[in-house]
Amino acid sequence: MIPLKTEAELDIMRENGRILALILAELCAEVRPGRETLFFDRLAEE
Repeated sequence: MIPLKTEAELDIMRENGRILALILAELCAEVRPGRETLFFDRLAEE
């Protein structure tokens, strides 16, 4: 049996996806040759 999500759970998942998309867009904008992964780790934490 596949567990179904409630509407509240789906709303939370949508919001989390929206936040993640913003973070990824900001990280992608900062990609440069030679940048270390630690830079992106710290940027993502902000």
